[in-house]
Amino acid sequence: MQIFRISIFLAMLALCGTTLAQEPPAGLADANTRGKAFLPVYRRYIEAINTKGVDGLKDLTGSNFTLKWNKKSWMGAKAFQELKTFLPDPHKGDTILTSVKLRRLDFTGDQAIVQTEETGQYFFADRSAAEATAIWIWKQTWRKTPEGWQLILWEQGADKLPGPSVPPSYTVTWTPKSPKPTPLPSSPSGTGSGAPHP
Repeated sequence: MQIFRISIFLAMLALCGTTLAQEPPAGLADANTRGKAFLPVYRRYIEAINTKGVDGLKDLTGSNFTLKWNKKSWMGAKAFQELKTFLPDPHKGDTILTSVKLRRLDFTGDQAIVQTEETGQYFFADRSAAEATAIWIWKQTWRKTPEGWQLILWEQGADKLPGPSVPPSYTVTWTPKSPKPTPLPSSPSGTGSGAPHP
């Protein structure tokens, strides 16, 4: 089983004259509740990408899934083909998506618009250490259906979040399952520390 860690960061603006006894800004508690309830969607998202790559993402998307970036737009199979240029390929094993930060979540009707910051790591051939880290900024739109949330639109995001306030933000992280250590050989008698027998 893969190991997930979900870190919740609640960031609030410090307003002039604010004291610890004051109530939080209107709507903040509701936004926090809805945001935390949405975290399992991104847990499935990060697991799908790291274990199945683009094929895993297909299980989470709607029939008219659209990708928009670099002033171009693709739908369906063409969108998935374009995503293969940078999403991790679990068959190669040289890249993993280590975390997804949900910088802003806006809910409107049956849709959730999420501004994300994704971090990926590229590994040396022997996977002894990360060779490089990449960060992508996305804007993703999800639609709630009877089958669950489906990703319908993937766009380039904005470095600076729109809006006057700092919303709650959440980070979903991924830690791949560690391989089991190779046991040391035992001594000929079957006891001992496994050190070479003279």
